[in-house]
Amino acid sequence: NFFTCNLSQINQPVANAEIGETVIFEAPSAIGGIFDSKGKNSWNSEKANPMCGPLKINSISASDTIAVFIKKIKPVGFGLAGNTVFKPIKNKLRFMDGLEVPLEPSIGCIGVAPESAKFAIDSMSSAEFGGNIDCRDFAPGSIIFLKSRIDGGMLSIGDVHLAMGDGEVEGCGVESAADITVKIGKLKCPAINTPWLIYKGEIMAIASERDIGLAIHNAYESLLELCMKLFTVERLDVMRRMNPSGSVKLSMLLSCENDSCLSSA
Repeated sequence: NFFTCNLSQINQPVANAEIGETVIFEAPSAIGGIFDSKGKNSWNSEKANPMCGPLKINSISASDTIAVFIKKIKPVGFGLAGNTVFKPIKNKLRFMDGLEVPLEPSIGCIGVAPESAKFAIDSMSSAEFGGNIDCRDFAPGSIIFLKSRIDGGMLSIGDVHLAMGDGEVEGCGVESAADITVKIGKLKCPAINTPWLIYKGEIMAIASERDIGLAIHNAYESLLELCMKLFTVERLDVMRRMNPSGSVKLSMLLSCENDSCLSSA
C-alpha cells in the first residue's frame, strides 16, 4: 500500500530518498483512483484525500527543515468537481460542453509525521506539521518548507487540484489523479514551527485554525518570526516592511467539524 490517509509515526515508509534527489509521487484523486471521461474513478479510497507516502528522507533529523521543490504536476485522466467533468488540454481545463478555464494544478495535502507517536491527524485536517492545507500556491515553481518532527521526516503528498478558487468554498477544487515531480532539499537556516513557502518571489507563512481571525493572526506572527530569522532583523523592522506590502490569502474555508480555517500571509 503506497497510500496513507493520515499523518502518523505509525505509518511505515514506502520508499527512501536522498537530499537532492528528484521523486515522482503518483497521487490518486481525492476519492481514490483515476477519473475517466464520465467521472468514474478506477478505485475508491476508504477515506478522503489519500496521500502518497510516507517517504523517508535520509540525512533528515528531527528539527531539520525539509525543502520540497515542486517541479511539475502532470494530470492523469480527467478532472472532476462535483458532477462536472473537466478534460485537461495543454494549459486549459475544458468542460465537456466546450467551455474552458485555466489549468492551474496545485497540491492540497502535504505534511510530515508529528513528533508524538500517540498523535495523528487524518487527511481532511491540518496542523503545524501540515495536512489538508489546500493552498493554491503549492504549485509548480514553489518551494514548500516543513519542519521535520522525527528522523527521516516521513513526507506524504496528495489531493491534487487542477484548478481551485480561493478558500475552496464549494468544498472541492477540480479533483484529479496526478504525477507530482518534486526535488527534496534541506534548509540550513533556523526553522519555524509551521509550514511556509516561496512562490513567484513571495514568502508566505501558513496557519491552520478553526477561527479565521486567529488563523490570520498566527500566519502573520509566523511570517514575522520567519523574516526575523531569514534576514537577521528586528521585529519592528519586519513589521514596517510588511505594513505596505503584506497580504492575506485564504486557502480553505469549510464549516465541517473536523476542518480548520486556513490562511497564508
